[in-house]
Amino acid sequence: MAGTTPNYSWPYPESSDFVADGATAIENLADAIDTTVETFGTYTDHSASQTSSGLTVGNGTWSVVYTRINDLVHYKGKFTFGSTSAITAAVDLVPPVSLSGGVFEFNSVTGYYDSDANVFYYGSTIGLFGNFRLTRYLISGTNVTASDLSASAPFTWAVNDFFTWNVTYKAT
Repeated sequence: MAGTTPNYSWPYPESSDFVADGATAIENLADAIDTTVETFGTYTDHSASQTSSGLTVGNGTWSVVYTRINDLVHYKGKFTFGSTSAITAAVDLVPPVSLSGGVFEFNSVTGYYDSDANVFYYGSTIGLFGNFRLTRYLISGTNVTASDLSASAPFTWAVNDFFTWNVTYKAT
C-alpha cells in the first residue's frame, strides 16, 4: 500500500497491490478516516485565553470555544458582565486562530442581552484587521446599519448582561 491522499494522508491501495492485502488496505483506510472524523466537532476551550479590546473584563466571565478543520474555524462564545466589567470603546475580539483577509467581512449574527429589561438585541461581527468587531443593528429610515457597541448602546451594560457570537471563518 503505497498511496496516501493529499489532504488527510489516508492510505489507499494502488493497482499493483495484491488482492490478498485488500482487507488490510480497507481496514487501514477505515481507521484513518475514523481518526480524522473524530476530530471534527471537537472544541477547544479558549475561555482563559480570550482577549479583546474596548472591554474591561473585570470580574466578568468568558465562555469561549473553537474548532478547526483545515482552514475552516468555528468560533463561538459568550461574555457575561460582572460588577467591574465595562465597555470602554468599540469591542474587538481577538480570534484563537488568525483569520484570512477579514477586512469588512460580515461573519455572523451576535446577540446582546439586557438582563434588567429581559430584552435581546442583535448585530453582527465584522472581520476587521485580524479581529472581529462586535456591532449592533440600527434601523435608519428603510435601512439597517451596523454600529459599534458603547457603554450605553444598545443599552447601558450591567451585571448579568451578556453578549454572544457564533462565527465561522477561514484561517490564514
